[in-house]
Amino acid sequence: MLIHAAAEARRFLDKYGVTAPSEIVLEDLAFAEDIELKIAPLVGAEAHLVRVENVGSITVSDKLRCRGLQRFAIAHELGHWCMHQGVRQKFFCSADDMREYRNSGPELEANTFAGELLMPKHLIDTKQLADEPSWDHLQRFVKEFAVAPISAAIRYVELAKQPVIAVFSDGRNVRWWRENRQRTAGLWLDSEQELAVDSIAYHVRESAGQAPSLEQVPWEAWFPHVRAGDDRELFELAAPLDEEGTMLSLLWIPSWS
Repeated sequence: MLIHAAAEARRFLDKYGVTAPSEIVLEDLAFAEDIELKIAPLVGAEAHLVRVENVGSITVSDKLRCRGLQRFAIAHELGHWCMHQGVRQKFFCSADDMREYRNSGPELEANTFAGELLMPKHLIDTKQLADEPSWDHLQRFVKEFAVAPISAAIRYVELAKQPVIAVFSDGRNVRWWRENRQRTAGLWLDSEQELAVDSIAYHVRESAGQAPSLEQVPWEAWFPHVRAGDDRELFELAAPLDEEGTMLSLLWIPSWS
């Protein structure tokens, strides 16, 4: 399923001769597909796709002010357009749909398509993926591919050659998280898990203005429920991501595989 969705995004890029990040102009791609794009008020959704035979319309909520989030919403709907024409003719996609990476189905496929469309694997510097995590790597994703920091963090974790997990919290409780499944098997967190005082994220507001960097933290700060040897190392990079108070903790477990 996920392999199929990523392959569909690559075919879509190839169809229009896209060979560089600067050429991923969603407005042009949508126009070429006979899809009208507009930003307007939406109730209960961040984006909306309507298809009438081979003509479509994508509406993005005017509450999405971040250009990177707008781009992901458009790419998500383009995923529905390319892959789900036989499913239904209307899609109303919420914020939760845009974060769907657990359950199978059209929303997961659309998110996978969007990640590959906006940040094609073959256009990402492989050295970035092999190095230890850094804030600079995430910022390069944001700038090079014109995406939101949340999208950059998820894509980085998906493709990294390191055992990493991206945790999104409100500074006091875990809200959701994404892992590199191939390299972090056996590690998990609870959504609503309380942040430990020993975590960096717990104190990130107090260190505002400082450049985020990896710091070693106690294993129990994030995984009190997962048994590990005394020599198990855990590093955390934490930073605020948006004006709504979303915090990112990038967890790196060097010897876990």
